[in-house]
Amino acid sequence: MSSTFPQLPQSFYDEAPSLRRIRDAANSHRVAPDAVLGAVLCRVAASISPSVLLATPLPSGLNFITALIGESGDGKSKANRVACELLPDVCELDGLPIGSGEGFIDVYLETFIDPETRQKTKRQAHERAYFYFDEGEILLRHRQRQDTTIEQNLRSAWSGGTIGTTNADSEKRRLLKNDSYRFALVMGLQPTYAAQLLLDDSGGTPQRFLFVSAVDAYMPESVTSWKGPLDFKPRELTEPIHVDREIIRLIDSNVVKRHKRIIVPDPLDTHRDLMTLKVAALLAVLDGVASVDLERFNRAVIVYDNSRTLRLDLLDRAKIDKRARLDERADEYSIQDARKEENKRDRELARIINVVGNYCQKHGETVKGKLLNALGRDRRTFPDDEVLDKAIKAGLIIETKPNYYGPRRAS
Repeated sequence: MSSTFPQLPQSFYDEAPSLRRIRDAANSHRVAPDAVLGAVLCRVAASISPSVLLATPLPSGLNFITALIGESGDGKSKANRVACELLPDVCELDGLPIGSGEGFIDVYLETFIDPETRQKTKRQAHERAYFYFDEGEILLRHRQRQDTTIEQNLRSAWSGGTIGTTNADSEKRRLLKNDSYRFALVMGLQPTYAAQLLLDDSGGTPQRFLFVSAVDAYMPESVTSWKGPLDFKPRELTEPIHVDREIIRLIDSNVVKRHKRIIVPDPLDTHRDLMTLKVAALLAVLDGVASVDLERFNRAVIVYDNSRTLRLDLLDRAKIDKRARLDERADEYSIQDARKEENKRDRELARIINVVGNYCQKHGETVKGKLLNALGRDRRTFPDDEVLDKAIKAGLIIETKPNYYGPRRAS
């Protein structure tokens, strides 16, 4: 298996001026263009008002999560910084870390004091936030805590659903109502931890991640000069983002086929159509367009398919690693079993040569055959010569003459 990860084809970045700029910016900083693109999509999402939805039969928001896949030192955090340079100042809460499930909700809130009752309450004061989470494995550690809500809140945040708690204590109450907030998260993940996340497909968390490679197998030898930020100004969109009717028909047809079980998608592809549509809308807004046409939707299909291929690659790597660990463990068990068997044999041989020594001590000089017959059934356990040689080396008997053995002489 290759040490690199699946990437978008080079031709993809030639399809639009904004994509070429992303590739050039990535090359100028020696990071992977796919990783920069994934972060740029999140920054575009963070720039859009949460009231702006996709104009589909069931309107959907544009909250977005990208996972940058690479080993330590592959440039995940650097790719995020390049995206921030390309699209600076996209929202009021920019570049925040993400903590517990309740912690990232708090950033949208502020404490208010009722002038009459002096009672403190937390209310939503911000609409848009861009988060960067460099160590995604912390998410997996949170899983081990029974009281954590981070994954549940990430799933709801991606869908734009209501998140928070309706605690009776007004100071502890945290609540963000559906489609009242814009949530964009870029998460760095090493392959091992990404695979662990993917193996838990029943929870619905990895289905909401766009996976992109932080490794660039196509990186050119020469460095491209930095051309500055993208010509992108966060648009104050107020109307829903239009979606081409043909795309809506395609998505509706897929829904019908899934219900009739004509199509049974992979568990990790249950949000394929919505994820693709979100990518297409963000690519459109990046280009200053407030509608999704077939051309941009087809580009988004390429982005999603690459994410899917990368997911499969990560799962294959996880299976290979698991098999290697099992083989290693099996080898360790085999060695341990062999040592146990060897120790058992040594103890049994020691017992038998003691029987030989005791016989000679009791009966004196004895012919070889008679001496070995004294072992009874034990004689079949070890070769005769091995028993006698070991007994002689142990100093229990001596060979008095050919085929005759006697007790050890007193010194």
